[in-house]
Amino acid sequence: MPYLWLPDLSESALSRAPRPTFSYSEDTGYGLGVSVNVYGNKWTDVWLSPKFFSRQGFLLGAEWVQRFENGSFQVKASGINQWDRSAFAGEVGDRDWRGAIQTSGTFTPIENWETGWSYTAFTDANYLSDYELTTAKSSTNQVYATHVSEQTYFDIRLQQFNQLGNVTQASQDAQGANLPVTRFEHIIDLEDDMGRLAFEGHLRNVVRNADSRYTAPGNPSPANDVPYIYGYQGAKTHATLQASWQKQIIGGGGFVFTPYVGGRADFSYYDGKSVLLPGEASLLSATPIAAIDVRYPLMASNGADVHIIEPIAQLVYRGSDTTMLGITNDDAQSFVFDDTNLFSYNRFSGYDRQETGLRANIGGRYQANFDNGSYLELIGGQSFQLAGANAFSTVDHANTGVGSGLGNSASYAVLGAYGSFTPGLTFGAKTQLDTSAWTLARFGAGASYSADGYGATLDYRYIRANPGLGQLLDQHEITGGLTIPVADYWSLKTNAAWDLSANSWLQVGGGVVYDDGYLTFGANAQRNGATHTSPNSTSVLATFAIKAPAGLNVGYSGAVPTPNF
Repeated sequence: MPYLWLPDLSESALSRAPRPTFSYSEDTGYGLGVSVNVYGNKWTDVWLSPKFFSRQGFLLGAEWVQRFENGSFQVKASGINQWDRSAFAGEVGDRDWRGAIQTSGTFTPIENWETGWSYTAFTDANYLSDYELTTAKSSTNQVYATHVSEQTYFDIRLQQFNQLGNVTQASQDAQGANLPVTRFEHIIDLEDDMGRLAFEGHLRNVVRNADSRYTAPGNPSPANDVPYIYGYQGAKTHATLQASWQKQIIGGGGFVFTPYVGGRADFSYYDGKSVLLPGEASLLSATPIAAIDVRYPLMASNGADVHIIEPIAQLVYRGSDTTMLGITNDDAQSFVFDDTNLFSYNRFSGYDRQETGLRANIGGRYQANFDNGSYLELIGGQSFQLAGANAFSTVDHANTGVGSGLGNSASYAVLGAYGSFTPGLTFGAKTQLDTSAWTLARFGAGASYSADGYGATLDYRYIRANPGLGQLLDQHEITGGLTIPVADYWSLKTNAAWDLSANSWLQVGGGVVYDDGYLTFGANAQRNGATHTSPNSTSVLATFAIKAPAGLNVGYSGAVPTPNF
């Protein structure tokens, strides 16, 4: 007989421990459930997850997880016959039976390759949200294959995107599907230090069953409304090929020169099925690209502290006056000019837009590392359109780049600052300065402190009114949070936000957390104010997790919304 027995505390064993869940919302009532592993071994796990809701009855869920030597897949199903469907009157969830099936998998068939899929089907788009069943993969149905090696990246996907929430089928039809989207990159480091060749390609075929539109209300008059068109009904294909060469050259006196030459070819086609943009259209474009990056890093050190000052100057030329290379803009709609893209050769976030003409980027960087572990980094500068068409003066139907500060010959000046001067305390700040009037266009600053279980955060954000985007008022807000240890392993957390423009509270919340290194659980409640993007709503977050000795969490975390969240 064994004289000593120790429990299995490995992650695989802890993952099969029952995990209770608790929730509350006005629509579903109080919810109490548990996830139980009814069968498990090295290769297979089967879970049952019943949960009782005081207003809606029993929700039954089951999950099958199957593992292999080179991957795994899972299938999850759940459903409920609602006792009181009137709780969702006027919404897509106003039905007797509601449910969903979710599946996903990943495999590595050969070295450097990964394939997989994810798929979700539901009775209505708000089911997963109403019953806290949303996962990271719930909003994307896709099949993909990805190759990653030291010099090559390749990815191909077929993707359909699900809107989750009280969403009608008409709104789902406005979502674009990538059928397919493909991207590859390959680099070659030339012998004898002759630089690097880079090749890049992209293909995206977007299919929509309806136009995707939104109108930002321009109070106080509808004459100030700003229309947005995020995508057009029909099919759009955009293929891009780009090749480039660059080499870093260190000259006399410490100057660092990096010449860059390349070219880009684009082919686009749109079938014109939208009444907003009727008629077939195609585009064939070639863009020569040349750039030079010059830096003069200066370093000073006393043996402990190190300071680096690095002036930076760039000239970037894109020999085209066509910035709308995708005919319709589906993947380059997000844009904010700041220190992170100050020295980028093309600041648009996707392939459907490109910068044009000759532009100079002037600025610098300062870095300091001190012997006590503290540090400081500053980076800032300005961009200037010297010749040719300014791409940021060409506004597409998604209003990309409106008010970004790059539409004029001289852009806004941008600055970023980051650092820490004492253990546990870090800070950061960003700003956009309109140099034509010497006024702030954007500013944000934040700091955080953590020591001996105590924690504090403080953040401030300002965005100047931008009527071109439908934002008629300045945005000012300040937020803060505190973590206070109250007993062994117990902490109180609280947070609050104030809308300075409206002189009213924006958000307030708080909760309690227990964490002894092996078990953690807690609850947090949050209430939003009238000017929040989710106004006058309340949410509750409950967490429960068991930690393996290595620190890997295995548990449950669920947000419990009330109406309007």
